[in-house]
Amino acid sequence: MRCVMFDSVAASVPSTGVVYNYLESTLVQKGFVKCYDQPYSHYTSSANLNACADLNLSLLEPRAHQMLMFFSIGAFGASVNVFKNTYSTYRAYYDAASLPTCGIQYDYKESDLIQKGYVKCYEQPYSHATSSVSLATCSGSEYVFVGAKTSKGASSFAIGAFGVTSNVFKYTFEQKKAVLDAGGAYWYRYPGWSFGFASSSTVNLNSCDYNNPDCASRMCWHLDQNAGGYRAGCTVG
Repeated sequence: MRCVMFDSVAASVPSTGVVYNYLESTLVQKGFVKCYDQPYSHYTSSANLNACADLNLSLLEPRAHQMLMFFSIGAFGASVNVFKNTYSTYRAYYDAASLPTCGIQYDYKESDLIQKGYVKCYEQPYSHATSSVSLATCSGSEYVFVGAKTSKGASSFAIGAFGVTSNVFKYTFEQKKAVLDAGGAYWYRYPGWSFGFASSSTVNLNSCDYNNPDCASRMCWHLDQNAGGYRAGCTVG
């Protein structure tokens, strides 16, 4: 067995983080360059990891045998997350490879979220007044999914979006502009007004998003008010 890492300047992460029997020649074709290769008996150091941390993406795997040209198991990931120091005994960080390439989802099954390791942190009817305290209960992980269901018993979300938690819950102070996240959705959190997302940066917060173009890709909840959520796609009220 050998410890091997590759660097790449590729712009995106493969859709599947963990890979099996992956051809080394495929890595080379994708522009990855080997930055570390040692037998499993070698003592890996932080200096070894740093040698692979200067580019965008990395692939770490134990190779099945020195003479074979594929990896028995490996994983793609954004270097900034792969080499992040962690100090919690029970918490691991999701890497970008776990984040769907398209932020906004339709008819997304709740069971698929559970399979991906997501845990429900907030659920209320649309009549409930969402507060900043409510959002804070979902801010403890790397990524978050926010969505709307037609009823409590519905098995899928009519509309929802994945995003990097720190971006999703970031305060914004513009009525007409939402901010793009790596997941592909544009988010806003206007204090005292509303929280939500759209498929473009153009929104009309008054106080929730009243914009009608591309209505199917918009979701908005009133925030820190006496009113509940306002829209889920083209359904408003």
